[in-house]
Amino acid sequence: MTVAGAAAQQKTLSPEKRVQIEKAVSSFMSANSVPGIGAAVVLDGEPVWSAGFGMSDLEDYAPATSSTLFRLGSISKPITAVAVLQLSERGKLDLDAPVQKYCPAFPKKEWPITARELLGHLGGIRHYNEDGKGDIPEDSARHFSSMEESLQIFAAAPWSQNPALNSTTRRTAIRCWAASWKALRRRSMWIL
Repeated sequence: MTVAGAAAQQKTLSPEKRVQIEKAVSSFMSANSVPGIGAAVVLDGEPVWSAGFGMSDLEDYAPATSSTLFRLGSISKPITAVAVLQLSERGKLDLDAPVQKYCPAFPKKEWPITARELLGHLGGIRHYNEDGKGDIPEDSARHFSSMEESLQIFAAAPWSQNPALNSTTRRTAIRCWAASWKALRRRSMWIL
């Protein structure tokens, strides 16, 4: 076989590995009362297998598939934090630069806000409206067609606090955050 022919071969997941994954997913779903889940395997940066298990919508009896979009909720926060910190470590993101350097569509307010402040929930962005309800109907499950569209929620809203006035809290949170990040890096290897 030539080098070109070997390179043209697609990586696949063996049937044995698929069975192992399916058993692990089934056990996880049973043990945790999970109605539906999606799973995927990526090798060398390329997806080689994906599948849905269980139901994506119990009311409509819709099965989960490899294309099902699940609402991530707050689990996206630590995943985003790890990705941002990895970019910072590689010198591709300055945690203390105004976020508009990387996201020009981010609404400008009366004081600058940085990625570090966003990661520590110290940037002054409110969570819910004053009435305690979210900004988005359907329990925040709305899909935005672009990042710019999603940022419109905050465009007219005032910040809830001035991050510059919160320096003691900010310094304490940043120290805790830095210590937690160093401990996580010692225990885990993340590749995003």
